[in-house]
Amino acid sequence: MAASNAQKNDPKNKKDRQKLLRVALFLLGMAVIITAGFFSFQSAYKALFAKNEHFIVRSIEVSSSGWWNGQSKLIAERLGMVIGRDNLFSTDLRELRLRLIAKISNIEDITVSRRLPDILQISIVERIPRAFLISSRSQWVVDENCVVMQKQYCNNINNDMPVILGLDVKNGVRDGMEIPELGAALDMVMLSVRNFPDIKISAISVRNTEQLTCILTFREKQYKAFIPRKKMMFMLSVLRSAMIQAQESGDSRTVLDLNYNGNVILK
Repeated sequence: MAASNAQKNDPKNKKDRQKLLRVALFLLGMAVIITAGFFSFQSAYKALFAKNEHFIVRSIEVSSSGWWNGQSKLIAERLGMVIGRDNLFSTDLRELRLRLIAKISNIEDITVSRRLPDILQISIVERIPRAFLISSRSQWVVDENCVVMQKQYCNNINNDMPVILGLDVKNGVRDGMEIPELGAALDMVMLSVRNFPDIKISAISVRNTEQLTCILTFREKQYKAFIPRKKMMFMLSVLRSAMIQAQESGDSRTVLDLNYNGNVILK
């Protein structure tokens, strides 16, 4: 007991305790200052920006090369914003961007920015429809990434786009859904667009999981082709060569089967 009292009364120990106490008080003071500074900054930010009537949104400018160009009213509705009420700085631009991407299926990318003092600018890159889904009269189209979109919100739709058939839609089709099963068919479509423009595909069936069944036109003659779901570039090259050879030789057969290791069987 006496030894313990002696340690407490030791001048060195007293100095250490006083030093710790000063450090603790300093840290507590800093925490109070930082907290007060944070709330002061927040109050100042609201007064200067988020609650400042000079930054009330007076206009939403929407630019796009597609359907959404100039659709300010619809964009405001999708965002739940009211022009003349919402403040330019009370809105989180990143949240607005994500909200629009989630709500509008044919938006591929989007930039949201402020133009002081009162304009919200939105620049949209729209998805390009590459095929009709189920029927050319369907309300649904798909882009090259297998994303389903409503036809009414797409501009300049090519009525000669292929129709993708044979899809099992027992669970229904929803706007914005992605259908991976369409991948091979859309790969075929994009290859014909970019590398084989003289092959005009009008319909593709995806019912068979091993092959695609295509209805296409080449040099004003219609063909039906069975094409394996592999080496698409090679398969289209072989197909094109076979159709050229058939036409030059006067072969009238119009069914081509490529399921024979790169060889083409005409029927």
